[in-house]
Amino acid sequence: MAQTSSFRMGGRWKLSKDETFYQNSQGYKRCCKERNQVMFGLSSDTLKEQLVGNKKTPLEKGKIIAEIPKLNEEYLISFDFYPNDFFYNWRSVVHFTIGSDNKNYGDRTPGIWFEPGFSNKNIHISAPIDNNSNDMFSTPILNLIQKNQWSNIKVAQILLNKFYIFTIIINGTVVSEKVNNKYQSFDNVKVYASDPWYEAQDGFIKNFFVINGISNSSMKPIVVLPSDYILNSKEFAIIHDSLFGTLKVLKKVYTVSFNIKPTNYSRGLKSVLHITLGNNNIVYGDRNPGVWFHEDGSGKLVIFAAVNGSTTFYIETPPLKLGEWSYITICQSYLESKYWFSVFLNGINIIRTENSDARDFKNMKVYASDCWYDAQDGYITDLLVINGHA
Repeated sequence: MAQTSSFRMGGRWKLSKDETFYQNSQGYKRCCKERNQVMFGLSSDTLKEQLVGNKKTPLEKGKIIAEIPKLNEEYLISFDFYPNDFFYNWRSVVHFTIGSDNKNYGDRTPGIWFEPGFSNKNIHISAPIDNNSNDMFSTPILNLIQKNQWSNIKVAQILLNKFYIFTIIINGTVVSEKVNNKYQSFDNVKVYASDPWYEAQDGFIKNFFVINGISNSSMKPIVVLPSDYILNSKEFAIIHDSLFGTLKVLKKVYTVSFNIKPTNYSRGLKSVLHITLGNNNIVYGDRNPGVWFHEDGSGKLVIFAAVNGSTTFYIETPPLKLGEWSYITICQSYLESKYWFSVFLNGINIIRTENSDARDFKNMKVYASDCWYDAQDGYITDLLVINGHA
């Protein structure tokens, strides 16, 4: 058995989003129906604890690779997985447990297996959700996971808009999400790869890390993700020339959302959020999107985006109420073989238009606010940028 490592983490991170989650929220419901799949990932050298590095590591029955003194309510688990073959019996991949296979709430927090069967092979993921110690997700791997190929699996529980969301992502595709009303932290969690109760899956893992326990840390609540996901859940003031990070790529299918509370209106274009290739508005993609308050001081938003090849495409919203929170969602989806650009204000669709020139944009800088205009007086919470693909 390999040597056990033990770690503690501070840090802070947040994540978030299928129609099954957010059932009681006004948040992602708005754009969930507009997009097919969401891709996101998370990595930060200051936040993650690496359990297995970049070396190809075989799965072994009963192999403990770490013990976590406390797995918090919020976490992200990520690893790359390479199956050599599949078999007609249960096979364990990774198992986080407070001690047993499935006796107590927290014994599968989570656990990942492959179900019996040669054809229609299913991946099986269990977690403690809604007081069920073995809430199960099972789906055919089909084209998600192939033999003799590397795949990435992420399991996360995140807090957004007062809801804890349990999320499963395979190769960048969100395959399941669910609100967990019985969230909690777990003490003394053992990490197996694989567990002692089932035969080990024939295969390898690498790049296995955990990001754990972010909400109560004093660290900066923004994480710039190599796989193009940004989230800042805390309330922050809109500040001139405030660069939040650089996205490696902003894909054709994406969602940008945030809550905003303006505290003063004045004349002149006032910057809120600007995702850009690097300039104010020189080339297509320099405003994708860009959000300002209207220069007339009325409280209307002006939202620019890269749509139909135009660098000057924009829409205006109705005025936002001063001193009150409003929720903005800007998203692009792929439906019926077309890309659709949409904007929602407080759950109301302002525009939905076909984008005949949707593109991937690399190395996109995210400002809140930008360096070319005065900042809007006010505050933002739950700033979120998600990449997706159809």
